[in-house]
Amino acid sequence: MLLTINCICNNVAFMSISAISPHSHRIQIKDLSSKTLKRIQDSNCNLVIWERKLSDSLLEYVQNLLYYSDFRSLKVVHDDLENLYHSLPLAEQRGRLDFIEDIIMLFSLFRDATGFKNPSIHLTTISNMQCPLFHVDFNQIRLLCTYNGPGTLWLDEENSDRSHLGCGHNDHVVRNMEKIHEVGTGSVALLKGERYPGNGGYGIVHKSPEVPTGTKRLFLRIES
Repeated sequence: MLLTINCICNNVAFMSISAISPHSHRIQIKDLSSKTLKRIQDSNCNLVIWERKLSDSLLEYVQNLLYYSDFRSLKVVHDDLENLYHSLPLAEQRGRLDFIEDIIMLFSLFRDATGFKNPSIHLTTISNMQCPLFHVDFNQIRLLCTYNGPGTLWLDEENSDRSHLGCGHNDHVVRNMEKIHEVGTGSVALLKGERYPGNGGYGIVHKSPEVPTGTKRLFLRIES
């Protein structure tokens, strides 16, 4: 049995929690406040999503960046954040500073929520599906934010059959294809993997989305 709880906190926060049941041993949390990201440290939580909308100026820059032919990807290590200013093109474009400041903010929030002090930043644009099969990550925690295109797909515990992970067939892993969740564009997700202490066997089951023909997906990944 899956129990969903919705609540409003100070007219701001919305939380959706899948309660623990005989088939559900981890919860997933969604909220309209960035403060909820710290809930990823809860021992019974393997996914936290900060639901948010991006500014028009930031989205304008993202669109221009996607169609700038020389840009494909960018990696920034923890001690070289200034590299963002020099590496992102279209210096005169509206929204560029908003975009850079957003990435730096997410970098700071990741460190604050996880306690990891030396994460790296990966910004990537792709036009095809990167990970077509539902899987779990063999890491500790990863932040994902999609700035353009569809977001990461994920399964709650009750809708996933972990015994079939790695079999090569999504329809064996997913119990109900109509109950696959998607992280909204612009929203921020912290995904807990298999190597997080105490989370072995319960890394969040997820996969990359399909990218519509003729479009590009731009997403940010921060991890230690």
